Amino acid sequence: MKRVIFYGLLVVLIIVSVNWKIGIIQEKRNAPTISISNEHSKHGVPVEVYTVERRNINFYKRITGVVKGDYLESYVSKLLWKKIKRGQKAKVVDDDDIVVGSVSYTATEPDTETGLYKIQLSLEKSQAKINQKFVVDINTKTLKEVLCVPNMAIVTEEKNSFVWLLLPQGQVKKVRVQVGQKSKTYAEIEKGLTLADKIVMSGMSKLNSNKKVKVVNKLGEIK
Repeated sequence: MKRVIFYGLLVVLIIVSVNWKIGIIQEKRNAPTISISNEHSKHGVPVEVYTVERRNINFYKRITGVVKGDYLESYVSKLLWKKIKRGQKAKVVDDDDIVVGSVSYTATEPDTETGLYKIQLSLEKSQAKINQKFVVDINTKTLKEVLCVPNMAIVTEEKNSFVWLLLPQGQVKKVRVQVGQKSKTYAEIEKGLTLADKIVMSGMSKLNSNKKVKVVNKLGEIK
C-alpha cells in the first residue's frame, strides 16, 4: 500500500513539474519580441551628430628632424621643400617636452651629395640631446574660417559626396555636397550645407531617407 501511495505521489509531482515547464514555455512564447529593428522603428536609429561650423583647416607636412643645438635640422625632397617656408609653425609629434617654434632656415640649393634640401626649425624648449631625432609636423597651409565637416561624416558614392542631414522633425535626408580641400581630419564644404546644419557622424549604415533617428550624443571638436 505504501508503495502505491509513493508512486502515486511521484506521478503527481511529475505532472505538476511538466505543467509548470509548459507554462514557462508558453509565457516566453507570448512575450513581445524585442529586436534591433523594432527598437529602431519605435525610438529611431541611434546616431551621433555634428553641427556644421566655420573654422580654420590646417595642413601639415611631416618630417624627421635631428637636434643640432638650439634647432632641429632636416633634409627634404624638392617637392616638399617647395611647400616649406620660413616662419611656418611646427610641432613635435607625441612629445610635449620638446617645443618647436617655426621654420628658421631653408636652403636655396640642394645638397650636392644627396640632392635634398636642408631646413632648420627653431627649438623653444628642449631637454633633447645632440643628434636625437624627432618627428615634426610643419603647418604648411591654413584655410581660414571655411565651412567644413569632419571627413568621417562624408559618404562617397560613384565619385559623388553625400552627408546625412538631420531634419527638424527628427528624420534624416541624404544630401549631395561639393567638397573642396581636405586635411587629415576636416573637409571644406563649398556647396550643399549651411552654417549650423546638423549632420550624422556615426550610424550611417542603417539610414535611409526620412528615417527616424535618435540623437545619442552631440559631438563638438573632432580630434
